[in-house]
Amino acid sequence: MKRSIQDFREKISALDLEIKNHYDSYGIKDGQFLYDGIINIDEYYNSLLKILWILKEPYSGGGRTMLEDLNSNRAEGNKKDSHTTWHPIIYVSHGILNNFEQYDSMPKIQADKTICNALKKIAFINVQKTPATTRTNPTDISQAYDRHKKILIRQLEVYQPNIVIGANTLHLFVKDLKLTQENKFKHHWTKQGTLFIKTY
Repeated sequence: MKRSIQDFREKISALDLEIKNHYDSYGIKDGQFLYDGIINIDEYYNSLLKILWILKEPYSGGGRTMLEDLNSNRAEGNKKDSHTTWHPIIYVSHGILNNFEQYDSMPKIQADKTICNALKKIAFINVQKTPATTRTNPTDISQAYDRHKKILIRQLEVYQPNIVIGANTLHLFVKDLKLTQENKFKHHWTKQGTLFIKTY
């Protein structure tokens, strides 16, 4: 039985408090880390396929501003920074949500900004939630996962995605999510109705 949107919102609010308390226990105060998660709760809730991306770390300030920005400026096609991250996410998400449309046949962002609306239907989490200032260090990401994996896995549990796409991050989760050889294909796993895709 599908849970109600109100129940879903309540679980997300409770999770946000859990995240805040978790990072506070590490001396990282609210506003110093980035709230990630579902970009637009209504759109995600009503989406036939729920997609969650696992990214490494943010490159912007902390707090809630990034979620708000993704739901407005970025989803309207009016923001171009970090395009090497967000444009592939937009194209892939759009393709999945539109009958698996192929990249060569879909409109390009420069010609049709409405393709960016796909962002409103997805969720994303960062393994490291404090903003980076330099090039990503794989050791830092691995250590962040070890410290914060309880929260990261809780996000997956609450958001209940149908498709999880790891942007060179899924290897960190394999053991804790029990993604075994029995449910592994070349670059993806399936487990309990969820498709986990490993990308580079």
